Amino acid sequence: MTPLSEFNQALRHALSLALHEPEEALDVLRRTLVKARAQGNRSAISQLARHAAVASVRTGDLPGALGLYEEALAIDPTDSLLHLAIGGIHREIGQYDEARSAFERGLR
Repeated sequence: MTPLSEFNQALRHALSLALHEPEEALDVLRRTLVKARAQGNRSAISQLARHAAVASVRTGDLPGALGLYEEALAIDPTDSLLHLAIGGIHREIGQYDEARSAFERGLR
């Protein structure tokens, strides 16, 4: 199996779990993210980190989600949706200045 198909298969599996079993989905995504990092697969890291961030939000781990979104943003700093997601988390945890900055970057 090629690395890309391995990552896609893991992502599909995690997404099938995400609605009803977000903790298990997050576990699958984190394990696969470790492999992607080890291989230096930036595209897979970005996609897996984004989905892991969503699962982290669903499990209530906002600081974890923030770190994952920031990891994806480091790969694609022009992605407006990542900036907006980061702003939303900052807002939820009461970091209003950081939220405003992230929202402004997302709207550029």
